[in-house]
Amino acid sequence: MGLPRDVEFTLAYVPPVELNGAKPNLFAAAVGVPFWRTPELRMGVRFYGQVGSVTGDFTCDGETVAFGVDPLRNPFGCDSVSDDESRQLYVGLEVGAATDLSARVEPYVTLGVNRYSNRFETNAVTNGTLDNSTFEASGFTVHGTAGLLVEASDHVVFSGELFYTPLGVMRPGETSSSSDGLLNGRGMIRFRF
Repeated sequence: MGLPRDVEFTLAYVPPVELNGAKPNLFAAAVGVPFWRTPELRMGVRFYGQVGSVTGDFTCDGETVAFGVDPLRNPFGCDSVSDDESRQLYVGLEVGAATDLSARVEPYVTLGVNRYSNRFETNAVTNGTLDNSTFEASGFTVHGTAGLLVEASDHVVFSGELFYTPLGVMRPGETSSSSDGLLNGRGMIRFRF
């Protein structure tokens, strides 16, 4: 939703409709505010957050369970379909900049910081034993994106971006953390009528 002074407000809800063994119930909101604008450069800030959960068969899906005792196709010994739950809570702040290379080509970059508190509850039976493990993660992350938006015509817009965040991971038996960064590419085609 566009508001006065080019402020943007976004509300999003993913209802609890099951798809491929997963059932989300997520709510997100964001507010974007421009703070610098010249003919060559636009900059803005965005505040955002998400809260909710996703339940599903993440640990043991039906296809894996169907392989029975096959150690290659059912390596963790899933005896039945699991009923796991992922709870997600995060808030963040992102600063972005964009410029026009031409009337129809716009590169952009963003830098952001996130505060998160996530929890994963396992509910699975593996090798005859009930697994009710709980995994929690909380802290701060930073991220960056670089993207390009191309208006192919008055009705078709292409965009693509790369997202990167360094993630500190401490594995069992280790005394210090290592960085396992997440690199993600995504694209979109938008049609205007």
